[in-house]
Amino acid sequence: MNTTPLKSKAYYFFATFLAALAVFPLLSIYLSVAFISDNTMEEIILNPVFGLLVLLVILVGPFILTRLSTKNSNLEQQEYYSVAVLCYVMGYIMLFYGTDKLINKQFVVFYKGLDTKLSDVDSYTLTWYYFGRSNVQVFIMGLLETIPALLLLFRRTRFIGAVTMLPVVANVLVTNIFNRISPFTLFAIFLLTIFNLFVIYSYKNEIKELLQKINSTRKFVAGKWRIPIKAMKIIFWSFTIIILGLKVLSYMGHREMFLYGNGAYELTDLKINNKKINIDSVPENWYKKIYKEKDKRYTTVINGKGDEQRADILFSPHHDSIKIAPLHYTKYDNTEEDSIALFKGAFQLTGNGLRLQGKQHNNVIEAVYKKLPFNDYNWWW
Repeated sequence: MNTTPLKSKAYYFFATFLAALAVFPLLSIYLSVAFISDNTMEEIILNPVFGLLVLLVILVGPFILTRLSTKNSNLEQQEYYSVAVLCYVMGYIMLFYGTDKLINKQFVVFYKGLDTKLSDVDSYTLTWYYFGRSNVQVFIMGLLETIPALLLLFRRTRFIGAVTMLPVVANVLVTNIFNRISPFTLFAIFLLTIFNLFVIYSYKNEIKELLQKINSTRKFVAGKWRIPIKAMKIIFWSFTIIILGLKVLSYMGHREMFLYGNGAYELTDLKINNKKINIDSVPENWYKKIYKEKDKRYTTVINGKGDEQRADILFSPHHDSIKIAPLHYTKYDNTEEDSIALFKGAFQLTGNGLRLQGKQHNNVIEAVYKKLPFNDYNWWW
């Protein structure tokens, strides 16, 4: 470990505190391997005697050890063993989960979830399906957890293991926070992330020395190209800022157009040339369902035959006009408007529906749609 400069007593106390805390997730795994049931585990955790023991171990123990190490000038040794414990616990736990993916996939797909409408699927099932639908993806994830875990178990590769493990545990942490996988898993991965960050922080002096060495050895050796290279850098950054600025201004200027009328609509009433059409007998060129997406590349309509077709849907709120242009592919894989299915007319948009009135290929159309009750997942701005 690093010997200079000396660190504060609070640092050594915190290192030992984390090491003591790290023992308990590891202990829970050993107890589960010992075939102790979940109910028994819960009884042990909720037992006041067990709680008092935990407080003594993680608070009083590190305090006493730090005092003794200060008196005996053994703080560096205390740090070494604390970081070693953190690395062994992280390595063992992530090795456990990584090999579980390699051996048994871990992400099982639930038949009930497969038989449930997407909007009604819970976060846990949806997350498991997303990760579990590809065996190759699960295998790669298993390797990305197993390899850093093995590196953490050896002193010479400990730092590399901690650095490569950080994005892995950070990804698992974010997944658990926003998908409500399990309170226990969330707490465990939160602790592992703290342990991981602390192990990297314990090498801060070595990291500083490495960065200083890199900055001092990697000099700018452009020679006679010095001025042209600097000019190119200025041009590069200028164009980057201009392009990003124009992108932001374009979005803000057309934000209403991007968001207006977004939703899923299902046909409830249709008249063609003043003749009422049965919903079960919708003509091939008309739309049973309309999906107006924020990203227009994915806007689609379902025609009378039940086929899905990409479409451009342009609302003009100021003129109450609308254009629905289903697209078909040309022989060069380009798209062009389907002139037969093209609709132009007026619209009336309400909170729970859409009314259309206009023309499609010389036919006068009157159509009423109900808006399907799906949640919108819009960005903050």
